[in-house]
Amino acid sequence: MVEELKIYRDVSELIKRVFIIVKNFPRDYKFTLGTRIQNTALDCADLIYKASRHKEKYNHLDELVSNLDFLSFLVRTGKDMNIITERQYGLYIEVSIPCVKQASGWLKSTTK
Repeated sequence: MVEELKIYRDVSELIKRVFIIVKNFPRDYKFTLGTRIQNTALDCADLIYKASRHKEKYNHLDELVSNLDFLSFLVRTGKDMNIITERQYGLYIEVSIPCVKQASGWLKSTTK
């Protein structure tokens, strides 16, 4: 089952942290940058589910790695705009790095 995968549990934690971060966004950014961050994080969970269920995993995993990179870009943009605090950014990085490493490793294992 997909819930047994470590990457799924880690991305679930990532989603929780992202939603907590966006909750405190100023109104001007909550429904633009905030929604985009939340949706990208949710898409990551969807891609893990699809990769775990399909025989051809490569395209889903490639998209997952791309989404995780884009998510980091969006969160870093929020930090650079002083919407996200250093502490919130640190909490995000703490869970995002293992997710990227696991997704990249899973992708690499499918190309052998």
